[in-house]
Amino acid sequence: MIISLQGKVIHKEPNFLILENAGIGYQIYFSDPQKIQAEDNVRLFIYEHIREDRHDLFGFLSFDELEFFIKLLSVDGVGPKMAMNISRLGIEKIQKAVLEGNVSFIESVHGVGKKTAQKIILELKGAIDKVITGKNINQEALSALLGLGYSRAEAESVLNELGEVSGTEAQVKAALKLLGKK
Repeated sequence: MIISLQGKVIHKEPNFLILENAGIGYQIYFSDPQKIQAEDNVRLFIYEHIREDRHDLFGFLSFDELEFFIKLLSVDGVGPKMAMNISRLGIEKIQKAVLEGNVSFIESVHGVGKKTAQKIILELKGAIDKVITGKNINQEALSALLGLGYSRAEAESVLNELGEVSGTEAQVKAALKLLGKK
């Protein structure tokens, strides 16, 4: 099983690239070709999708993106191509949409209908918390804001905006000021 490939990008298309490694060119479906230029040396984390008639590779710049892609695939009715199209929206934006129940945002992806978007939100809502809490957010400040009745999405968003504010009490105060302005 291939989990990562490192090499030189020798060709780029809107939805895939060709990565050369040890003289072998791999066609890899990639969600955001603007992040990579031809001739760049890159390491991609790979999801292999093997079927009877196909062997497709899907590449991601970070392991978090790969994990999120796999979570999308766990939703019934979401295949690799649809999951890749959804991934193009950006992990953080998708996570926020799932937490807020924003069906129309996910439905905006080509090929995703309302029922599939609802299913994605329903099935990923619990799994998203695990991905988001892995960030460098002060968990005590987050808990305090949740205890005050703010949604997880609101609390995490405002805590990410704080920048260099340190200390739980100072972060909670600064977050409340920002939330009061919204």
